[in-house]
Amino acid sequence: YTIQCTVPPAPEINVQGNSTTIADGDTSPSAADHTDFGSSDVTSGTIVRTFTIQNTGTAALSLTGSSPYVAISGTNAADFGVTATPSNSIAARGSTTFQVTFNPSDLGVRTASLSIANNDSDENPYNFDIQGTGTLSISINDVSVNENGGNAVFTISLSATYSSDITVNYATANNTATLADNDYTDTSGTATITAGQLTTTVSIPITGDTHYEPNETFYLNISNA
Repeated sequence: YTIQCTVPPAPEINVQGNSTTIADGDTSPSAADHTDFGSSDVTSGTIVRTFTIQNTGTAALSLTGSSPYVAISGTNAADFGVTATPSNSIAARGSTTFQVTFNPSDLGVRTASLSIANNDSDENPYNFDIQGTGTLSISINDVSVNENGGNAVFTISLSATYSSDITVNYATANNTATLADNDYTDTSGTATITAGQLTTTVSIPITGDTHYEPNETFYLNISNA
């Protein structure tokens, strides 16, 4: 006699980011699968990532939560939003996509978790962690000064105020103006933009002389903000 077993049709959920599978329960966000969104300015930047929900099974996959069908929770959930909604019914061997936008409200690493309720019997809900980093832009202006002007005063600026002091290292460097020619004073140090402020200044002494020279330039480099 012959025994014939029939496996009933069943859905099977899989989620990918950047064409890379994100394991159910993943707690280690990575740039490779777009679960680490990277860095975005807290004043003006956003980052959008597209994720694909695949149904690799043999029956329709249903997303059973409320629209937008992808729930966001966790410490910084408000910094992430579902901005393109997936279909809530995915045919066997089919797929749908959704988008999440990262819009940081503060500096540093911002974390959250995504959860997709569905009718897959062993991966309901499908969960994974995401993160992104909030940053501020720091800039320094160009300055023109006469050689007998005394000092070149540079302004270091933030793109937005912050609730704590921001420190930045600075150091001069030669271009056409050089230390060997006594054009300026080699200067380095740490500048502080105090909490709630947008700018601070750095003053570099310029060395005057009496012989003719064309316009010259030097650099003031900033680092370790």
